[in-house]
Amino acid sequence: MSISYTYKGRPVDMGALVMMNEHAVALGNANLNARGDVLGAGREVIKTSEEIVEEYYAQQTAQIINTNEEIALVDAHPQVAPEVVDMSLLSGYDEVQPIDPVKPVKRRAPTAEE
Repeated sequence: MSISYTYKGRPVDMGALVMMNEHAVALGNANLNARGDVLGAGREVIKTSEEIVEEYYAQQTAQIINTNEEIALVDAHPQVAPEVVDMSLLSGYDEVQPIDPVKPVKRRAPTAEE
């Protein structure tokens, strides 16, 4: 990481600061340390950040299938054949009469005399 400078001009090496405090518990309710390890009761490491990353990538690569030397993604929404609609249910709509459009009424703003 780079070296940052304080308001008074003093250099602060952020990389060294992170390395010194990588096992310190982070503030808040995330239950993580500075490395990203999941912590349990008594600050014991339940799952390291490397295990979390491996688990994530294992889930991502499990969705890829190798077929005919090509990589294809698993279709999450397979095509479904359309249902046949009974046209007798739609009878009776031909007798409906069209509605005459409503003409807009021009209105004036009220004056002080009204």
